[in-house]
Parts: sequence; structure tokens; C-alpha cells
Amino acid sequence: MQFIKLFSINRCGLLVLLFSLAACQTAPETIKQAEHHAETNEVQVPLTEKEKLLQAPNYYLQTNASDDAKAAFEKALNYKNEGKLALAKQHFTNLTLQYPNLSGAYLQLAYLAKQAEQSTQYLEYLEAAVNANKYNYYAANELALLKREKGEFREALALYDSAIASWPGFAASYINKGILLDLYLDQKEQAIAVYNTYLKLVPEESQSYRQVATWLVDLERQLKQRGSNENG
Repeated sequence: MQFIKLFSINRCGLLVLLFSLAACQTAPETIKQAEHHAETNEVQVPLTEKEKLLQAPNYYLQTNASDDAKAAFEKALNYKNEGKLALAKQHFTNLTLQYPNLSGAYLQLAYLAKQAEQSTQYLEYLEAAVNANKYNYYAANELALLKREKGEFREALALYDSAIASWPGFAASYINKGILLDLYLDQKEQAIAVYNTYLKLVPEESQSYRQVATWLVDLERQLKQRGSNENG
């Protein structure tokens, strides 16, 4: 339902459980005894790092909205998808008045303002979306990107952290946070850790995986060279 702005490829710019039952016993068992034996020998396979991230609590999805609000939002979104932007804006605006805590409506208005190159309104709607629901990681990620463009790096970092805390499975904020740490704050070691988390969440065959893997090789080289210079 929401749109995700991930990143520019240019650097400058589920739970799975397996149960193992014990082998056949040498002595006869009743059915009840066999069932008890199976239950006490269940083996839970440890979660992978990716599964842990994806299955972490998603506080944004836990946000409640009435059926009427959801229906009205879908109607406005359909207008937007159909290219009826003025009508979509009108309906999203009405939603913010009727349901002031519906952060998705503010976020959609922000997207419309950005498309119309209305920079002031774009910022105001993004801030309204985050204020309406601090768990809206889409809005936090979008606002963080804007803050970075404005040179407000610490504010951007806090917003990325907020998005990740709202749901640790949101890959977009990891790559954007990594870029911020790497290129703007010169925190290379921290950037490496964040990039590695991003790689856990995206398919290995994807272009973004290959790109970030290349960045990591370059970062390791930079750190090695920096260490040599400091010790030399």
C-alpha cells in the first residue's frame, strides 16, 4: 500500500520449525506413551539472522485503523494510481481531517507534493506523517532521506534508527543508514555492520546485493589502508 524509496545505486547520490521424533523404541509403548515421547523430543531449529529480523515485532502493522478509514484510504489510493491526482489529494486531505492519526494519508500527500515539486509541502507532510505515527517506518525513512539532502545528518540518523526499531525487517533503512554512515559521517566500521545486515535481507541474486557487496570490499580496503597509514 505504501511506496518505498530505497536508494540510488550510485553511492554518491519464516519462522521454520522442524520436529524430530525419537527413533523407534526397543520396548513396546502404548500410543499415549509414544505421543509423550515425541512431544518431549521436539527439536527447534534456530532461526537464521534473516528470520529473526523479519519476524521481529512490526509496530507499524500493529497500528489499528477502522474499517471505514481503510476503505477511504484505498479509494484515495486508487485515484492516485489511476492518475487522478487532484481527486486523490482531496480524498487524502479529507482523511487527515477525519482521521488525524492516519499517518499513511500524510505520507501519500507528501508523495504527491514531491511529484508536484512542492518542496515545502513535501517536508511538512512527511513531518506530519512521522508525528501522527512514530512507527511509520516508510515515513521515517523518507524524511531521513530529505534530512540527509539538507545536510542534517544527525537528524537523518535518528530517523533511520527509528524506522529500524519500528520493524527490523525493513531493508531500505539499512542501506540508507549505511550510506549515511559511510559517505557523510565517515563511520566506516559502523557502515560495514549496517551493510551486512542489509545483505541478510535481500536476495543474493539482486543487483542491490551485488552492489553493496562491492561496497563492502571497498570499505574493507579503505580501513586496511587507513590502518597502515596510522601505523606507518
